[in-house]
Amino acid sequence: GSAVFTVKATGTGLTYQWQYNMGSGWKNSTQSDAKTATLNVEALSYRSGYQYRCIVKSANGTSDTSAAATLTVS
Repeated sequence: GSAVFTVKATGTGLTYQWQYNMGSGWKNSTQSDAKTATLNVEALSYRSGYQYRCIVKSANGTSDTSAAATLTVS
């Protein structure tokens, strides 16, 4: 299966960068949809416990970071 993470933001010229943390700090995701408002992650057992968040930047350079969500695979 897969897990879907989504952020909603308003403004013009928004850019998105999803990040993940597997326990050793935040890293930018390189998945094909990592620069969109929605990230689809294959829910593999080794990813259980990974955290995901998104950094949203506006055209004027301000940014906001979403709360982290933890993937649990059972």
